[in-house]
Amino acid sequence: MAKALLSYLDMCRREGACLRCGMHFGLGGHYSVLLMSVQPHAPYRDCFVDDGTMLIYEGHDEPQSTAFPFPQLCRQNVDA
Repeated sequence: MAKALLSYLDMCRREGACLRCGMHFGLGGHYSVLLMSVQPHAPYRDCFVDDGTMLIYEGHDEPQSTAFPFPQLCRQNVDA
């Protein structure tokens, strides 16, 4: 189902799982599921670009700790 937006409940029914917290790799064996919010005040700025062919996905934080009290402010990508 390419380029389809599903509600959370529809997605859980379709996948047969209670999906939470972002990334579910290999969920169906041949694909993965990434959860993102498109609400105006969502905590991450996830979005589609290039006519929907690329996903910019911020929704995965460093765990909160005394070293990282505000994990969303921590640079979390790795340069190749």
